[in-house]
Amino acid sequence: NLDQPHDLQIPYNRFMFTSYALQPAPQKAAIVGLGGGNMIHFLERYDPGLKIDVVEIDPAIVKVAQQYFGVKSTPNVNLIVADAVAYLDKTTEKYDVIYMDAFLKPSGATDSTGVPLATRTIAFYQSIQKKLQPGGLVVFNLNPHARVKEDIATIRSAFPNVYVFELPRQLLLFARGYVVLASTQSSPETPQSLAAKLKEVDLRFKTNYSFEQM
Repeated sequence: NLDQPHDLQIPYNRFMFTSYALQPAPQKAAIVGLGGGNMIHFLERYDPGLKIDVVEIDPAIVKVAQQYFGVKSTPNVNLIVADAVAYLDKTTEKYDVIYMDAFLKPSGATDSTGVPLATRTIAFYQSIQKKLQPGGLVVFNLNPHARVKEDIATIRSAFPNVYVFELPRQLLLFARGYVVLASTQSSPETPQSLAAKLKEVDLRFKTNYSFEQM
């Protein structure tokens, strides 16, 4: 919605920001995969002080997002054209949250949904934890495919605490996608404590959808 670009039209995007239950006051975030920039607009609206690094491998995507979807660099938004694996390996930046939403054209270097295989390994998950502030987390958008449960198991093996949100089936026909919060916090949340914190997110953001219901 170009009149309200902060309004998350795609349901999985909404689930990505359940991150605020675990990190209610992030100072710096990274988004891997730009797309149309909907997540940037959301963060600029609801958390305007947040510093955001956006890493996109394809300069054509950046051009389209800037030309048609109102995405732009600002003092708080840094658009970086780079391979995210190489960027995250080399950067000295530390983040409170890293949002993983990167998809390429499916090939031998990706899974069937286009996720680069290099971003689906325990080694990668362990390496990006070094780019997090204490208690930070990584949020994964996992499209449905035959081995998605294996992907979740790999994430579970690499992070101290993992929370899996199953997207409603009707939104994805006969397959299920997932949003996974992988936290480095040492103490786990219970379903009840997580729901209570998401209720606080509802009171804070006042969107037309409910994080607590998620």
